[in-house]
Amino acid sequence: MSQSFEPVEFLDVAIEICTKARALSYPSEPWVRTAAGRAYYGLYLIVRSAIADRHNISQRRLNHGAVCSHLQNSRLSHDVRAVGRHLEYLYALRRRADYELLPERHWQVRLSDPNAVMALTLEADRLARTVPHLDFTPIAHLF
Repeated sequence: MSQSFEPVEFLDVAIEICTKARALSYPSEPWVRTAAGRAYYGLYLIVRSAIADRHNISQRRLNHGAVCSHLQNSRLSHDVRAVGRHLEYLYALRRRADYELLPERHWQVRLSDPNAVMALTLEADRLARTVPHLDFTPIAHLF
């Protein structure tokens, strides 16, 4: 029987991709866009699993938009809301990386800069380490 995939590995992959993208002598935008997606999914899957496991909620009920939105609920601690804000930003970045060939200038700059996505990934990694200690109880009923 195989073991469950650990979503923190997506964060490791995003860091590795950004590191390689920094060393490229040709445009690295496809690499950076891919790293942005892995950073988002790493943090999202960690949060989704924590909420589902602790509150006996089907993971299917924890969709992207609802998780990002509910994690910013004012009844939650500052630390949980910080995870929610970062997750929402990564979600917006990932959507543009995957679906927009020519995003708005702000997003285009981010999606072509491996250093920017590396910084976002490292923050996602830091926040992911806080998830085991966070209390999601005040929003569990919303799912």
